[in-house]
Amino acid sequence: MEFGRSLTCVIGARGTCKSTLIESIRFAFETDGARVATLVKDENVGDQSLPTFGIIKATLRAGSVRCELERADNGSEHEVTLEREVGGQPRIFLDGVREHTSHDLLGEIEVFSQGDLQRIAEDDNDELRLALIDRPNRSQVAKLNTERRETAEALSRLGPELRVVRGRLSTLDHEVTQLDPARSQLDRLTQAAPVASPELEAERQGHERRQRVLGALKSAEAERRGLANRLAGVRASAHQLAESVATITEDSGDTLADEMSPLEELLGAVGELTTVTSKIDAISLTRLIEDLERRFEDASERYYQLRQQEQAVNESLKQQHVLKRQVEHLEQLRSEAEGERKKESDLLNERRKLRGKLRQIDDQLYDLRIAEIDSINDEHGDTVQLTLSSSSNTRAYADHLRELLVGSRIHAQEEVARSIVDRLEPSTLIDLAEAGDAHQLADLLGRDLGQMTRIVAQLGDHDDLYDLETELPANRLEVTFFDDGEPKPVETLSKGQRATALLPIILRPLPYPLLFDQPEDDLDNSFVFKSLVATVRQLKSKRQLIFVTHNANIPVLGEAERIVVMSMKGPKSAAPALTGSVDGRKQEILNLLEGGAEAFAKRERYYGELLAESND
Repeated sequence: MEFGRSLTCVIGARGTCKSTLIESIRFAFETDGARVATLVKDENVGDQSLPTFGIIKATLRAGSVRCELERADNGSEHEVTLEREVGGQPRIFLDGVREHTSHDLLGEIEVFSQGDLQRIAEDDNDELRLALIDRPNRSQVAKLNTERRETAEALSRLGPELRVVRGRLSTLDHEVTQLDPARSQLDRLTQAAPVASPELEAERQGHERRQRVLGALKSAEAERRGLANRLAGVRASAHQLAESVATITEDSGDTLADEMSPLEELLGAVGELTTVTSKIDAISLTRLIEDLERRFEDASERYYQLRQQEQAVNESLKQQHVLKRQVEHLEQLRSEAEGERKKESDLLNERRKLRGKLRQIDDQLYDLRIAEIDSINDEHGDTVQLTLSSSSNTRAYADHLRELLVGSRIHAQEEVARSIVDRLEPSTLIDLAEAGDAHQLADLLGRDLGQMTRIVAQLGDHDDLYDLETELPANRLEVTFFDDGEPKPVETLSKGQRATALLPIILRPLPYPLLFDQPEDDLDNSFVFKSLVATVRQLKSKRQLIFVTHNANIPVLGEAERIVVMSMKGPKSAAPALTGSVDGRKQEILNLLEGGAEAFAKRERYYGELLAESND
């Protein structure tokens, strides 16, 4: 069937596949993955309680859905075709050519099934409400959400790295406290030491130079072995990568011939790395070290003899040698501690940047939504007023924190967790836990210091502490409906009024089609005539509208461009649809939507007196 460019109304008796039509288009465009899973009867994902569960799988079986569109892009007209069967993904053809790289088109349609307005209007459906606000900026919002998720994951990984660095730093700092006492002892021993003969002193200096050379060689060999160990997995990864590329090449044939160059470059780079790894494995300093140890031992023989001959000097030199080695070791540890301190500083700077980036992304999302909300309020402020609030105080944050406190034996864990979530952002809590600052936590929460000390200890040692920062802030869209001028929160309204309050968010002049299955199911009849029809008449010149309806006011008073009449030719098979204008299909409108000519005439006679009074 073909739809009009402005308003098309699909009518028919109950059970004539009208909803199947709408859901088939949803399926083709992959609009709402969870709903599509329901349509194709995916028991693992789909909601089996919905009346549309399995409807596409039962309808299509081995067949497919095909949608053809005319699409304007930068002043040019393009013909777009979507095809899809159960078990496959949508195939997109742009001007007859298969499109592989971009699937943005799949988001360029808006579909509302029966009862969707009521579901969106429920108290806890902030996510669905925000999705309506985000629709005009769908691509930008999706990009920001992806960027936020990647940033949050990087932030979560950084925390354990920082914990490891701080653990090493604490150990090193503790050992380095012995450096100054060791230096002082060495200075005193050196000043009080007896004077050695010039020959012994020269031999001693030569011996120590040789020992330094050996020490440096052993250190280089240790570093080589460590590097070889770290690169040990390269060969296995290279082998796995080569197998994957071979599989891709074999299974794709010529399909990806032009796209294989990045994979080939990657294989080449990994091959070079494998070659370097093999060289590092093959180069060993052990034999050189062993040879030098023998040669240096021979070269130091005269030094040992002279030390034996000058016993007092020898004893002093022994003590000096031990202390020097100790000081050198501690200085090495101090150098390592400075390196760890630099790592800690770099990680803290990186964390500040990531936290700032998260806040920036959240602000961008908030600003996009506020701009849309302001636009809706400007246009429909006399009917509804939208307000957006944002907070880090989320249910996910609270649930996660309660999980971290399990097993801590802290009294009133639920109350404590709630108090923390109400007062502290996740980043602040993490900083306090890392610092072990129970005093500040107790001051901020106004709670017992002993209890806060146990909480800090529990959180500071928990592996999942840093996942707290990955939680999205709570964005809540509050809707106020003006009932005869009186403002009422949407949560206090009847079901019909709740749906009515959401319509201005849906009926906007956006640049893609809107499909609505029986909107009147969720609305009062008076509102359909007074508001919905009037809005539709204005909107249809700016946006393609496709409504399935049983209410005559929408096609007749909305002046539909096209009427599609659906019927059945058998119990499970739809007949070809009839199409035409309102005038051309007035008989079907009268029979299907008004109950037939006799019913319509009887109502007219019944209400005749009231209608006359109304006209007067």
